[in-house]
Amino acid sequence: MATVREIDRKYDLAEAGPAALDAVAAMTGVAGVAAAAPRQEQILDAVYYDTKDLRLLRAGVTLRRRTGGQDAGWHLKLPAGPGTRDEIRLPVAAPSAKVPKELAGLVRARARGAALAPVVRMRTGRGVLRLLDEASRTLAEIAADHVSAEPVNGSAATCWDEIEVELVTGDPGLLTAIDARLREAGAACRHGDEAAAGAGRPAARRRDGAGIAADGAFARGRGGARLPAAPGAGHLAL
Repeated sequence: MATVREIDRKYDLAEAGPAALDAVAAMTGVAGVAAAAPRQEQILDAVYYDTKDLRLLRAGVTLRRRTGGQDAGWHLKLPAGPGTRDEIRLPVAAPSAKVPKELAGLVRARARGAALAPVVRMRTGRGVLRLLDEASRTLAEIAADHVSAEPVNGSAATCWDEIEVELVTGDPGLLTAIDARLREAGAACRHGDEAAAGAGRPAARRRDGAGIAADGAFARGRGGARLPAAPGAGHLAL
């Protein structure tokens, strides 16, 4: 079991994904960026788990089983302060889709005894761009995603496009430089990340990913697909 600290920011798009990545790839010489690695294409398939009334979600926690990409496996995301989260990872134990006991134990208090089951399946076509320093270390990863979310309650699937920027070894000021390039390309910083855009540091925000709004339904923020109502719910993290 491994734990990764994440610092990221998300943007909504209107079919501007390739243009946005091209704008960021042209950042050589800016904020310590020496080069941009060749773009990589990935296909991700994730199933999110929660209680029937979304108790994990309301606590700002997300749990998924994902295949595809470089970090396939079980991911448990926990709030870790303003603009950050800890992601605990376990490998996928095929063919079982049962939540591993290690992760189930970590969310037992938040689930309050309720069973964990799939709530939504999300399929993502992702183009990944890495910004490198002079030693070829990754400073930041920028992903342009086309996402399809299909709730298990039978609601219609919903699709949307977004950009995710994750700081790896770069200085937080790099996020500000990337933010400027993405805005010029037509990307809109997600509500809650706005304070970080001009401050050079991640903003405090609710977890996002599938766009579950405060009334418990998936909202336009990351989709529109509907789940059972869960008063006070936050956002599902990808």
